[in-house]
Amino acid sequence: PHVTWKPEMTYAQIAPTFRYLFLATDGVWDVIKNREISMLLQYYKMSNTNITDDICTIARARGSKDNISIIIVRLH
Repeated sequence: PHVTWKPEMTYAQIAPTFRYLFLATDGVWDVIKNREISMLLQYYKMSNTNITDDICTIARARGSKDNISIIIVRLH
């Protein structure tokens, strides 16, 4: 594996049905799939302020050795 200064980026138009913007480092994405993050967000519905802590715990429990940073923005 190599390290690059180029970020992996995706552009998308925000639709009225989008509820959250979830940004995370590869320490999360290496061990947790998009669909699972979506299900966790729906389960917590942003009412639990510790959702980011719980996602970090899940990532570490699954063997993530990389840095873990998470930002969640509620869109509606």
